[in-house]
Amino acid sequence: MLNKTNKSMRLFIALMVCLLVISPITDAFGVEASEDEKEIDLLLDENANIQEVSDSIKEIDSDIQITEYAEVSLLHLELPEAVSIDDIVADKVVKNEVELSGNVLDIELGRIDLGSTYSEEVVLDEYQAHRRQRMSNEMLFDLMGWHVDEVTEERRSLEISAGEGVKIALIDSGVDYNHPVLAGSIDLTNAQSFITDDSNVADTNGHGTMVAGIIKQVAPNAIITPYRVIGDSSGDSLWTISAFIEAVNDGNDIINASLGTYKCKDIKSEKLTIKTFERAIKYAERNDVIVVASAGNLGLNLDQYYNKEHIQHLPGSIKGVNAVSSVVEKQLTSYSNYGSNIQYCAPGGDLIYVDGYIDLSYWIYCLYPTNMDNELSALGIPQGYTFSYGTSLSTPIVSAGSADVLSYYKSNYKKVTSKDVKKTLAKGAIDLGSKGKDLYYGEGQINLYNSLMSISRR
Repeated sequence: MLNKTNKSMRLFIALMVCLLVISPITDAFGVEASEDEKEIDLLLDENANIQEVSDSIKEIDSDIQITEYAEVSLLHLELPEAVSIDDIVADKVVKNEVELSGNVLDIELGRIDLGSTYSEEVVLDEYQAHRRQRMSNEMLFDLMGWHVDEVTEERRSLEISAGEGVKIALIDSGVDYNHPVLAGSIDLTNAQSFITDDSNVADTNGHGTMVAGIIKQVAPNAIITPYRVIGDSSGDSLWTISAFIEAVNDGNDIINASLGTYKCKDIKSEKLTIKTFERAIKYAERNDVIVVASAGNLGLNLDQYYNKEHIQHLPGSIKGVNAVSSVVEKQLTSYSNYGSNIQYCAPGGDLIYVDGYIDLSYWIYCLYPTNMDNELSALGIPQGYTFSYGTSLSTPIVSAGSADVLSYYKSNYKKVTSKDVKKTLAKGAIDLGSKGKDLYYGEGQINLYNSLMSISRR
């Protein structure tokens, strides 16, 4: 059963909710934008001289705007009226050096509408009275922290390591950096928004703040840098790839990507997006940066989906990414994707009904931007907090857990690599399902106390 202060307390909540369980390009279906005929992305051969290609393009017309992503050998071009895409791809130098051309695609936020579960018999008096006796922060870290207890052995692992000295890149919808719970955890030195004409990293969506709050719970001393790639409801794969590159260049140890998009390798522009993501992950790997990403929330067998439709979930399905599936009470949730890409699983909450009503005790109580209405005040939930579920919330548990393990290594050993962290998390994980690594749970549900103790016993 879930570990809560009052295990008998069951919250039967009647409400209309439009829930952010998936992130922008998160765990949602990617929706293609119409191709802009005056913009084109060129993915060059990995051995190409990117400067030579740029110079050749400038010779066609000096007004062509070129953005170089040298780390992944990608050029993004904005063309003046006098130049067509045909002019670019017909150039001899470009033709010889380009592997793929097209547009790295836009995507939009997906939402799940839970519908109305109204009942006049819902009684919240007991819960609200209990809540009024406690501070909001205490609720976050104690009363509603069952997901933290499950992976830390009732917080015992936090007495050994809490992520000190580790930097986590939050590639998401930004963050409420003024939230009192996040005080001291957000570093804005290298924070960046990749959204066109919006340089603010403040969260106007809610998702990034939820994810940051979970990182804070599991690795309270880690430092989080936000890279905003999602606006109010939509994002762009090229922004996300740019954020991956910058996060690596800024010296982050871990990248948390609670987001995703589905792309088909048989479609030219989608293949371009897939290949560019692959190069971004390889760049992170070469720099020994740990990448943790969500599995997605469509309940798909991603292996079968790829075999039949040739569609991948990005970036979670890319080799080198630690993809995370969601569990509740050691069972795969109703919505979690699964497949051979899964490396670990972690608590994520689920939509469970008891006597016809939603039971919020199976959800995750998490942060929400303080300047946005959580629409739950009638239920006694203070602003700055909300309930949610999804692989987007399982992912930061693993990112933060990786930070705790990495921090312990850094404090006690001269050398440590991302492979050491990966092996240690696997060694301490609780094996679920069939014995050994499997499609549903990967290496199992992470257990940070077990993992940290396995290092200390050396």
